[in-house]
Order: sequence, then C-alpha cells, then structure tokens
Amino acid sequence: MANKLLLPLKYYDNAGRIIPPISLWVTILYVSKALFVLIASLTFVQDKSALLGLFYPVKSNLYVGLVISLAGLLVFVICGFREKIWKNKKNHLFGLIKPVLILVLIVDFIFQLYMANQHQWAFSWTLGVSAMLDLLILYWVVTSKHLAFMLLDWKFELDSKAH
Repeated sequence: MANKLLLPLKYYDNAGRIIPPISLWVTILYVSKALFVLIASLTFVQDKSALLGLFYPVKSNLYVGLVISLAGLLVFVICGFREKIWKNKKNHLFGLIKPVLILVLIVDFIFQLYMANQHQWAFSWTLGVSAMLDLLILYWVVTSKHLAFMLLDWKFELDSKAH
C-alpha cells in the first residue's frame, strides 16, 4: 500500500509493512486452546485427566478440539513465516488467514453447541464462556479494519515494492 498510511504509524514495522494486531495473536491462542489444555494436563503429576475432564469430559471431544487447533497453528505458521512467503512470492497464502479464522470460529461455536447438547443443555461455565468468546472473536475477525488492512498490505507486498 504505497505512500498512504491506512493506520497510525505505530502499527507499521521498520520496512513500512503493517504489523499484526495483538488481537490476532490472542485469536490464534484461543483457537488453539485444546492444544494448550492438553499440554497443561500433561504437566500435572498427580492426576493428568483432571484438567482434561474439566474442559473435555468426553474424550473424543478433545480430538475434535485438537483438529480445530490445527487451524490456529496454520494461521500462526503463515503469519510467522511471512518474510519467507514474500521472498518465495506466495502472497496468496495470506488470503487464507481470514477465511480460515472465520471457518474455525464457526466450527468451534457449533462444536460448543454440540457439547452442550451432549450434556442435555445443562449450564457449564466452560461451554458458555467458550461459545461467547467464539462469537465475540468472530465479530472482531469480520469487522477489524486493522486485520483487513494488514492482509491487503501483506498480499500486495511484492507489487508495491516493485513499482
């Protein structure tokens, strides 16, 4: 995005590219929550299944959560290797970030509803908070100007540097 600042100067790196919003990193962490729950449960010496049972009382739900976490890791890898992606002229990969996040948040929300149905819709703080966060983060991903400008900037990085 040559010669025009779309955001305040603090949102640009030294090369003039828009840096990812902190909210994107928080979103990636949230989407990958099953992976963190698994890692945290492995650190408990006495009862490894206690934490897993809190978040995933049905063991197969953990596996679904881990598959959902893979999407978060994909977005993380794309963001983390942006310099290599630019160098290899694979900028189209940045177009995957927003659709993958939208899809995974919708899938996670549906998964939260499925788990609530498994428990006959009995109230659960973990399910309620997770479902609400899915919707709030989905709203942010869809409406964030910072994320939209960043993705445009990254996608057309090579074109603007060539001219």
